Amino acid sequence: MSIFPAKLLKNADDGNQRIKIPAGYRYQHIVSIGDTDITRNVYFTKYLEWLGYAREAMFLSKVSPDKILSGKIVMVTKNTAIAYLQEYQLYDTANLFVTMSKVSRTSAKLFFRYFNQELDRLCAVAKQLIITTDLNGKPTVIPPEFLELTAHYHEENEIELNAHLLKRMF
Repeated sequence: MSIFPAKLLKNADDGNQRIKIPAGYRYQHIVSIGDTDITRNVYFTKYLEWLGYAREAMFLSKVSPDKILSGKIVMVTKNTAIAYLQEYQLYDTANLFVTMSKVSRTSAKLFFRYFNQELDRLCAVAKQLIITTDLNGKPTVIPPEFLELTAHYHEENEIELNAHLLKRMF
């Protein structure tokens, strides 16, 4: 797991169009038989599962497991949206890039970009709003260790893709 620098990649909507992808936390997943359906396409819920793995790996890259498992705070997903652009196939390499934006005292917005490494194509984009709460469900201040993530994976703007794609998401 590493950070990729900003790079130009082909957009799945239009092979000639190019988009700039900001640096972010990179999580890599090899598509296995368990990820696919009978036609060898990745089942749509797997994208959400990978999003969870990427988010947790990003947190663990900068925050100790002891802090995450301390039992003092809970990270609650308020909403998630995924826009699917292109299918992954069996044994493709999925690179998920995670960035953060709109960090407040009690919440943060995460952005996910799914790239097919073999085809050098954008396959999906996702957004997720997470909130930190205490054990009783009351919003609480994000711990400093989590805020440190924004220094490494912050993105000034929200996902800068086609306007029609963003409208479909929220």
